[in-house]
Amino acid sequence: NTTTCAWVVSGTKPVQPTLACYETATFNTTTCAWVVTGTQPTKPTLACYETATFNTTTCAWVVTGTQPTKPTLACYETATFNTTTCAWVVTGTQPTKPTLACYETATFNTTTCTWNVTGTQPTKPTLACYETATFNTTTCKWDVKGTQPIEPTLACYETATFNTTTCTWNVTGTAPIAPTGTAIQTFSSDKTIKDIVVVGTGVKWYASAADASSGSNPLALTTPLVFSSTYYATQTINGCESRSSLAVTVTVSLGVNEFDINAFTYYPNPVENELNLSYSYGLTAVKVFDNLGRQVYFKKLNEDSVKVDMSSMVRGVYFVEVTSKDSSKTIRVIKK
Repeated sequence: NTTTCAWVVSGTKPVQPTLACYETATFNTTTCAWVVTGTQPTKPTLACYETATFNTTTCAWVVTGTQPTKPTLACYETATFNTTTCAWVVTGTQPTKPTLACYETATFNTTTCTWNVTGTQPTKPTLACYETATFNTTTCKWDVKGTQPIEPTLACYETATFNTTTCTWNVTGTAPIAPTGTAIQTFSSDKTIKDIVVVGTGVKWYASAADASSGSNPLALTTPLVFSSTYYATQTINGCESRSSLAVTVTVSLGVNEFDINAFTYYPNPVENELNLSYSYGLTAVKVFDNLGRQVYFKKLNEDSVKVDMSSMVRGVYFVEVTSKDSSKTIRVIKK
């Protein structure tokens, strides 16, 4: 300036540039410019689920984002985080359900991570001795097989009871015995089968032991007696005829006179102590037989009446044969 005779200096230093937080500026007098130096901090390595934002205030990267929550796992599963898909990969398989019987059920126990099998086979039924039981896995029931042995054919006097111990039929019963009576009986010439004296129930007469045993060809009670012949008697009890028989041989009285039943009396019957016998034409002998045909009393006499002491005889049926010279008569009495 010629006026002031001084140098007037003019010009302004360039404005310092706006700096990032990580930059610094230095004025280069050579280039007459600001030299800016500094580098933004390196962006951090991020997980797949993270994002990064640079904070100019703190001059640092702010990383945000959270790993997806690990899924709830079954006891048999494991989880691995896949950084490629940014998701959890769950692996593991439930243990195979066991093979079950028809009566079993299976529940998976998440605590022990095993199958709990429950259920009990139905109780085997109580079996009869002839039965067997096999468990049917289709119907889940016991199949019972077996049939009771067939009841045997029984005689009319037999009963059968099934024995569960031996698994057989027990047959019990006793065949009716033959009727009882005197094996030799004397009659006059005009008598019939019904005049033979025996003790029994439902008595039937036969001409032979074979017929009596088989129950064949029974004789009518009106059949005339053939003297010196033997007749066979059976008895029927509760509808069951005896197969054994009583043989009675018939003989004819030797005298010409027949026993006059109208002249004969006896009492009491039943008898407890003494049996009174009386015959108007006189008695010459008295015999007493038990129901098995055994002679238990005999007395010869020549009187019209007699008392027979039966007090010591056991209770039952007896046959009393009275003889009068050339004729005789057999009666049946009951001892009380």
